[in-house]
Amino acid sequence: MMITTIDPSYRNFAMARIEVLGRYDYKVIDFRRPEFDLALKKKSSLGVIEQRLKGAEYLSHFLEHINDSWYDTTHIIAELPGGSQSARAAICTGVVLGVLSSTQDKINFVRPMDVKKAVTKQMKLEGIKLKTKHPTKHDIIKWARGKHPEAPWTNAIKYDEHYADAIAVCYAWEDLGRYLPMISVGGRK
Repeated sequence: MMITTIDPSYRNFAMARIEVLGRYDYKVIDFRRPEFDLALKKKSSLGVIEQRLKGAEYLSHFLEHINDSWYDTTHIIAELPGGSQSARAAICTGVVLGVLSSTQDKINFVRPMDVKKAVTKQMKLEGIKLKTKHPTKHDIIKWARGKHPEAPWTNAIKYDEHYADAIAVCYAWEDLGRYLPMISVGGRK
């Protein structure tokens, strides 16, 4: 079974294509992220809201293209975005939620705390000691790279952090009982 997992955010949207081999047994096939920086770096006379709309359109096209090229995906699971620290960040979260909810595919969501708990559980099972209650972003990257050396890592922390989170989504999904209905949106799958 092939699944697509998503670590969604406005600027750092990351997806992983993962083959499910068995219970807690996954093989990471591919990572994708939109070249969002290139799309919006061009000097523009657009205001902030217009840029957000342009970004939403870009993310929407990216998702459509991925869903078409990763046609054998049976489940799409995304971490529910949240935790906005400012009004601007809240607008971006709203844009991402709108894009995710408008896709033609059914998306199951897991909560950020479920992802943290799943990674913490996996790290403890592997004998990795944590200095804090939950793993830091560097802990998660290190764990994911060690657990999935087959993945096409970029060795750029700013990207690998989000790819590691996308991998962690499948472990949270498994912990929650992968076939149980979760918060779902969308249509055809």
